[in-house]
Amino acid sequence: MSLEQNPSNLIYPMLSAVKHNCTKEDLIKALSMAKHDVIQKESTANTNLKADSESEILAEVELDETAEALLKQIIDNGYPEGLAKEALKHCDEDLEEALLWCDDHEDDEIIKVTQEMNDVVLAEKLPEESQYSGWLHSSQSRASMTAETVTIERTLPTYFKLGEPNLVIIQENEIYNTCLSIYNNGDEKPLPLSDEVLLCSPSTTLDMKNDKIYCLINADLLDYDVADRAERNLQSMMTSLKSKAKKYKLVILCCAENENKSVIVRALCKFQRPQLFAVNIQNIKHYLLGKLKVEETVNGIKPAAGVDFERAGVGKTLYKKRMVSDLDKKSGRNMRFNQKELTIPLHDKSIDLDEIMSALLAVTLPPVELRPRIFHVDLSHEVQNGVDAFLFKLLVLGCLTHSSGYVWRKSAIDYYIVETLPLMITDTNSKRGVLKCLHHCLEILPSVVCRSPQESLEIMCDIKPHDYTPHDRLFDLVEFKSTIFQRPYQYLKRLDTNCRLDDVRPNIPEGEKKHCLLTLLRHCGIRDPSWSELHHFVSFLDAQLQDFEVSSFCSSVALQDLPGFPKFVLRFLIQMSRDFSTRSLVVSEESPTQVFQVIQENEPQEENDGIIEQYQMRRTWESSPHPYLFFNPDHHSMTFLGFNIEKGTGNLIDLQTKEVLEKNIMEKNLFDALIRNRVNLSENFDSLPRHEKILKLCNVMGIDLAHDPDPTYELTTDNMQNTSDNNGRNRMWKDSTNQVYVLTTATPGVEVKNMILMKVHGGTKASDIIRKVKQAETITARNSKQHKNMDTVLFFDEANTTEAIGVIKEIMCDKTLGGKPMELHQRLKMVAACNPYRKHSKELIQRLEQAGLGYHVDAEKTTDKLGNVSNLEGL
Repeated sequence: MSLEQNPSNLIYPMLSAVKHNCTKEDLIKALSMAKHDVIQKESTANTNLKADSESEILAEVELDETAEALLKQIIDNGYPEGLAKEALKHCDEDLEEALLWCDDHEDDEIIKVTQEMNDVVLAEKLPEESQYSGWLHSSQSRASMTAETVTIERTLPTYFKLGEPNLVIIQENEIYNTCLSIYNNGDEKPLPLSDEVLLCSPSTTLDMKNDKIYCLINADLLDYDVADRAERNLQSMMTSLKSKAKKYKLVILCCAENENKSVIVRALCKFQRPQLFAVNIQNIKHYLLGKLKVEETVNGIKPAAGVDFERAGVGKTLYKKRMVSDLDKKSGRNMRFNQKELTIPLHDKSIDLDEIMSALLAVTLPPVELRPRIFHVDLSHEVQNGVDAFLFKLLVLGCLTHSSGYVWRKSAIDYYIVETLPLMITDTNSKRGVLKCLHHCLEILPSVVCRSPQESLEIMCDIKPHDYTPHDRLFDLVEFKSTIFQRPYQYLKRLDTNCRLDDVRPNIPEGEKKHCLLTLLRHCGIRDPSWSELHHFVSFLDAQLQDFEVSSFCSSVALQDLPGFPKFVLRFLIQMSRDFSTRSLVVSEESPTQVFQVIQENEPQEENDGIIEQYQMRRTWESSPHPYLFFNPDHHSMTFLGFNIEKGTGNLIDLQTKEVLEKNIMEKNLFDALIRNRVNLSENFDSLPRHEKILKLCNVMGIDLAHDPDPTYELTTDNMQNTSDNNGRNRMWKDSTNQVYVLTTATPGVEVKNMILMKVHGGTKASDIIRKVKQAETITARNSKQHKNMDTVLFFDEANTTEAIGVIKEIMCDKTLGGKPMELHQRLKMVAACNPYRKHSKELIQRLEQAGLGYHVDAEKTTDKLGNVSNLEGL
């Protein structure tokens, strides 16, 4: 604060520790009262100065005679004489209290100046007006601020003792549940406050520390020097409070894993309490739900409806998008404002509170402004350390602190969403090896489950799971009415009922959500897909159907020459969409419990193998027949690839195995009509001359000038299909060699840099990726000016080898960077190649080790894991 400027908005959260919801008016009032008290005190001091000087001299002599022994004891404890004398002025003749005062003020330079000198300086410097230029007299100002502070009277559970420390040693995964159970006494008291609970860590320092219950969590994590100093202060405080018969309420929670290493545990072992209480998880969840759900409204806007965190599921980002839209509608015209939402993406292995605080402090509002906002924490799967402490501080204590002292306090009218796919581990205390969240706070915080398409359909059919709640997210209504879902649904419905195809109106929603979902699930070809997989299916099919609608060959006019051709094309478009939406890796956005359900049933020695299987190839192009029909860029003509239809039967045959893929796929009259139009339905692409292969590929990609970028590369049916697919949706498949050829093929004879390759490795950082994206943006802008309709491709090779893969995901999938929307150039295409994990055989590992290429990792010490497989030397 200064005389020239208004107080910064950042000071009010800090001052709220002494004055709840402190405002600018509170601050001015406190400073004005402090000024009045100081001036009054100065006037009294000046009036009695002469009379008091003589009595002070006599008192000083008397003090020397009565306190000489106590002064010597303080000096013997290692404190300087000046500090010892100041302690005697501020304390009674109590050694323990004096020692405690010396501990608190040892580094305080203000004690060198007497109180009378301070009063004189204050009288000279205080402004005439009640301005807020700073706290020149801290004790007077603090007293004024705390005059109206509300005291919370909490009831200590009966199994703890008043007036003594209560040490509880419990398992690490029970720390936060136990803390909440202490404050959950069935009354209407609020959640524990930030000044009642201190979460210790190795970085906690000594200066971080009525009728409240004070709880010290993870005291065993304190640094040795800090713990030793804290123990001495605690002993002094206990002695002083005991002599004054004051009944304090203090609970100290320590982890059993560090019990033998902690100074605090050793010092307070006689105050250890047996854990006579069992923590009920359901009670804790109900307690948090009731406290985090706010009922009152502010300016007609309903605050967060009990949703502070979103657990694993599907449609997580869509749910957040809908919340922002709902907030915009509820705000009304009179409440329009910028910065309605803030997304904080977390990608690093350990949470950096200072980085989070920097984002929060940038949007701090003045205390008088009440704006409901949405804070969205995108917690990536790679984040492992510090999650519980962060969530507990933010959502339960409602307070975060920066290393420089700044404070962020949670508002009761804000929405808080934590989007995450929780890391799951096996519960070693369970005989069945039940899966549980690695981060325990995710199990107790209120959650909204986004049901998968299959679960949503079952719920719509009144088949509800045991954990179903009315808040569960099912098939989104906006998505159902969108053209991207309506166009495929209406065509599929007509195909199933053998109806005409020329009356589809995607802009006019038809049907109901249940039937739409049933139809899409029946045709997508994936068992229990995630919403993203289903969305891939309908989006690819929707794009193909748009060409289908404008193609003259698929119109009713061509039915006379090509009877049944539109339905034939539609069936193949469905097949292509089904194949392209099927992921190659055995991964899913399903609930982690479902993903690892099979692994859970395995024997312990088979568990790691099961996890690795989850990351291996689901299928390969080489082992799957792919007869495809591609629309050319003119949106009318099409290219047939991989077709081999028997003339007499109309069966679709696999050219390599001669296996019948589908019987009677084409009527004889349509077969004859296509032959008359010179369509080769028994073509062997691999036997074509190379220039014809290149020409066919260029037709699909819309390249007028045939171009062969690498004559040494063998172009096969698989590569042709792969390249055509990439052209349609700019996505890569399988090995990087083929991917590089696909990208260079799209550079037809022009000497220009339109492919930017980034070799990703274990040392690649988020800043490296961001810098590469910005470089690609610059190159794309230059290319688009020089060459019309030219795309520039940024290719991340081996993307899954870096811990910063979350940044790549955020840029490519969410189109954001640091939680803020990115306006990427429309001609910039991004590709991320991820190679699957393959487990080496024991024989191969042994040969590598003998050759000096192996390494040893202690599974108990490493932090690099795949699922819960910690030793990755075999991958």
